[in-house]
Amino acid sequence: ALISTDFVLFPADCFDPKNPTSSIKKPLYLGKSGNKNQDLSSQQENFIGNIWLHPDYNFPNFNIALVKLQNRVKVTKYVSPICLPNGSGPTDDDVCVSLGYSDLGNEESLLVENDLTKQKCADRKDFEQSNFDD
Repeated sequence: ALISTDFVLFPADCFDPKNPTSSIKKPLYLGKSGNKNQDLSSQQENFIGNIWLHPDYNFPNFNIALVKLQNRVKVTKYVSPICLPNGSGPTDDDVCVSLGYSDLGNEESLLVENDLTKQKCADRKDFEQSNFDD
C-alpha cells in the first residue's frame, strides 16, 4: 500500500528476513492492474531504496515492512496514497472495506473487496492469546 509519495507498506514475508535488501534490484510497478488491456501509460516503474522489516517480525506475527522508494511517485488517478485515519478510528458499528489483488496464477489478478466490521478480540470465539504479543 502506497502511504506517501515515497513510502510503501508491504507484508514482511515478501522479503528474505536474512537479507531483505536482496529485492532492491527488482522493479515495482505502481498503477498496474490485473487487466490485460490496461493502458501501460498508467503504470509507473520504481525501485526499492531501502527496506525496514518490523523488528519483531516472525511470520505470521508483525508481518509488516516499510519500503522507501528510490524516486517519488507522481500522484495520478491510477497512483495515489491510501487514505489513512486522522487519529479517530472506526466505531464498533462502522463497516470498513479492504481491497487488494489476488493472484489467479495465470498472469492475471482479481481485485477482491471484503467488508469488515470492527470486533473486539475478547468477543471473538476463535480468539487465541498466543496469536498476540505485547
